[in-house]
Amino acid sequence: MRKGDTISWTAYSDECLRVIETQNELASDALLVQQVKLRLISERVRDTPWSSVVTQDEDFASPPTTVYIKSLERQLQAFKSGIPVELLQNSK
Repeated sequence: MRKGDTISWTAYSDECLRVIETQNELASDALLVQQVKLRLISERVRDTPWSSVVTQDEDFASPPTTVYIKSLERQLQAFKSGIPVELLQNSK
């Protein structure tokens, strides 16, 4: 299974996501916001040094893997704690 190209995340993207989250015009907006946030975390996993060609460069100095893992764990925990109650109670 191959991953497609993704759009670069920008400050404008952040603003658009914030507007969708705060205005919540459709019932599905909250779910969309959570899906985008989770996708951003998964993109960060993909972009870590152990998953790129950069690690093949012997002169490349990178922080220990545990630094990346702890950061990703914190992001995932923040994501989980930010899920709206109505989505947590959604059994569909």
